[in-house]
Amino acid sequence: MLRAASADGRVADLAAALTSSGLSDVDFYCLLDYEADPALKDPATFEAAHAAAREAAKRALRRVALPASWSSRADSGAALAAAAAALLGELEDAKRHYGLDDPPSLALVAALAAPGALAAVPCARRDVDIRQTAAGVALRFCGESRAAYVSDNASVEHRDARCVAADDVCAFSLVRLLCGFRVTPARGAAAAALAALRGADASWDEDRDDGSVLCKGEGVDVSFPKRLDVNLALWAEGERDAPGSFVSRATLAAGGRATSILCESLDALILEQRDLTFGKRAQHLVIWRVAKSAKRLRRLVELLGVKLLAAPGFAPRTKAQALRVLHATLAGFCDRSFRASAAADKKTRKSAGGGAEPLREANGPPRTAVKARRPAHRDAHRPRAAVDAADRVGLDAAELARCDALFAAALVDASLVRPLEHLALRAFGDAADLALPPNFAAKWDAVLAPLVSLVDTFAGAAEALADANATALAEHRLYDFDLGTAWAA
Repeated sequence: MLRAASADGRVADLAAALTSSGLSDVDFYCLLDYEADPALKDPATFEAAHAAAREAAKRALRRVALPASWSSRADSGAALAAAAAALLGELEDAKRHYGLDDPPSLALVAALAAPGALAAVPCARRDVDIRQTAAGVALRFCGESRAAYVSDNASVEHRDARCVAADDVCAFSLVRLLCGFRVTPARGAAAAALAALRGADASWDEDRDDGSVLCKGEGVDVSFPKRLDVNLALWAEGERDAPGSFVSRATLAAGGRATSILCESLDALILEQRDLTFGKRAQHLVIWRVAKSAKRLRRLVELLGVKLLAAPGFAPRTKAQALRVLHATLAGFCDRSFRASAAADKKTRKSAGGGAEPLREANGPPRTAVKARRPAHRDAHRPRAAVDAADRVGLDAAELARCDALFAAALVDASLVRPLEHLALRAFGDAADLALPPNFAAKWDAVLAPLVSLVDTFAGAAEALADANATALAEHRLYDFDLGTAWAA
C-alpha cells in the first residue's frame, strides 16, 4: 500500500523498514467465546469443546506436507551459531554489569557460537504429546516420522504482565506444526556442549549415538486458551461490551486460495504490546533487563506508526506533524539533560502532594476508546522531553491541538508516551532507591535510539505523502494477508 501511494524515496524507505526479512511462523488463537455462547460457561462443556478443537487442529496440521526439496535444504548450522552468538552477548552483558561469576552455561554457549561449530540439516521426526505429571513433564512420541510433525502440549501455565490479581494466570494448550533438524558438532568443544545439552533435554534421538541432538523450527502455532485464562477473559468481555474491539474480519490468501478469518485488531495488538513491554500498570522497570525489550518496543512503535498513518479523519499534514512531535519526544527521552530534569520534576510533584500522576489504565478489554487521561495543564505533568517536543517542531496552538487529538485516537499517549514518562521518572528521578543495573542509562539509550531513527523514517514518509496530499493506508486493508506461494497447499 505504501509503495502504491507514492514513488517518493522517503515512502520507499519506510516500506523497506517495515518489510519482514521472512515469515518465521504463523500464530493462531482458538477462542471459545463463553460470553457469546453461555453454554460454554459450564466447565465440562467448555472442556469438551476445547478438546474437540485441539483434535481438529491436529488433524488439519497433519495434512501439511513440506516440499520434497526440504530434505535437501542447505546446512543451517551458521544460522544456529549466529543465534547462539547473540545469546552469548546477552549473557556476557548481564555477567559484566551485575558482577556475576561465570555461569557454566556461558562456556557451553560460547562453544556453540563459534564459527563452523555446528551443522544442522532437516530430518523427519515423530509427533510428540507433552503432558504435565506429578513427576514433571512427560513426552510421548507417536506416529510415523515426517518432515513436518505435530506437537501437542496439553497444559501451559504462566503469569505475564497482564496478570495483575493474585489469581490471574495465563492457561492454555498449544498445538504446533514443527520441522525437525539434526544438529551435529563439527568441533570438539561443540561436541561437549551438545553432550551436556543431551543430558538435560529429552529431545535427543535415543536411536542414534553420534553426538547429535535434535532441534525444531516452528511453522504454525495454535493456542487454545483455557476457561480461566486471563487473556480469554479480557477478549471475551471486550467483544461483549464493544464488538470489534479485539478482533476484525480478515482475509488470508495463499497460492491463489483465500479464506475469511478473524484477526486480532490493530488496537488490540498495540495495547497487548504495551502491556508486555511496560507491564499492566506501565511501571515495570524490570522490562529493561529482558532481552526482548528492544524488539517489543520496536514492534510497538511500528504498530503506532501504522496506526497514525491509517487514522481516519485527520489530514495527511496533521499526521506528518504528529510523527515529528513523536520523533522529538523520543529524542528528548534520550537527551542527557532530560535525566537531570526528571529528578527535579519528581520532587516538584511530590511537594505538591500527589506524587507522579498515575497512568489511566484500560480496566478491561482493549478497545478503540481506551485513551490516556490528559490533565488540564499538560505541561505541568510531563517531563521536559515531552514538553519541549512541540516547541522544537514549531507548531502553533491549533496544530498542536490536532496532533494531541491524533495521539489520543491512535493510542500513542496511552501506550508509549505516558509509560515512558513513568519509567523515566522512576528511573532517573529516584534511581538510588531502585535495584537497577549499573548500565541502565546506556541500556535506555541503546533501546530508544533506534526508535528515534525509525520514527524519523515514518515522519519523512508522512511528509512525502502530505506533500502529495495522499493517504497511504486504510486500516481495513491491513487485514488482507497474502502469504504467496510458499505457504500454499
